[in-house]
Amino acid sequence: MNDLYLRIISTLILLFIGFCMIATNDFMFLLIVQSFYLLSLWEYLRLMKFKSLKFEENIIKSNFLLSKTKIDLKNFLLILSLIISCIFFYLNFFITSLILFSFCIYSLVIMNKENFLFSFGIVYISLPFYFLIYLSTLSDFKVYILFVIFFSLLVDTCAYLLGSKIGGRKLAPLISPNKTISGALGGIFIPTLVCVIIFYEKDLLLNIIFYSIFFSCIVQSGDLLESKFKRICGVKDSSNIIPGHGGLLDRFDGIFLFLILISLLTILDYNLFFIS
Repeated sequence: MNDLYLRIISTLILLFIGFCMIATNDFMFLLIVQSFYLLSLWEYLRLMKFKSLKFEENIIKSNFLLSKTKIDLKNFLLILSLIISCIFFYLNFFITSLILFSFCIYSLVIMNKENFLFSFGIVYISLPFYFLIYLSTLSDFKVYILFVIFFSLLVDTCAYLLGSKIGGRKLAPLISPNKTISGALGGIFIPTLVCVIIFYEKDLLLNIIFYSIFFSCIVQSGDLLESKFKRICGVKDSSNIIPGHGGLLDRFDGIFLFLILISLLTILDYNLFFIS
């Protein structure tokens, strides 16, 4: 129950920060986006350094040891360059932003020729923040963001509560030992029911059900993707900066992939009928 209370309090605080991001001025929006981007990169680069450390066989990697891991000057400069690139993107200096971002990724590939995961992770973590800036230029920006946050939290909460309450067979024990099939189904059924109630239109009912199920699967896939990465690194949480959740990557795992999907659909001019 203590863990549940921490999760609820942390979620409310994050919701408040998200509300400030979309309801205040441009400076506050940019500040919050860049702060989250910086912390996400910091967590990822620290995890990658932790993964590369060599431990004696009788020492088990843990989040305690992770908390002692620091990033070096090279990675600090990488974070700084990516943050500057994202700011250029926000200021509509697209060519400059693309050149700087491409240079960062090229440098990573050259320095880590045998480590595809390193470069892929940087791109994957960066995309949601660039897409978030892109979405901020659309008239339906607030609606999209509120839906992404609300739906992702709903899926995560329902999966967590039903999985904890019902238990049963594990969904992917080698990736995330605590996730159950009952939790995954709860994370699909309840959010779908909520979307049907909120957005109900008789002629669109089947479409609403289909997309709700599809979106829920995307959110949970993002969660599993981040869990797989943590298993590779040998840790339970990406950091401990959010009580009850772990790190930003733990909290934003499903949101990242869902935000990427929604952004790509808007770029393709797909009709997100029951969102907008």
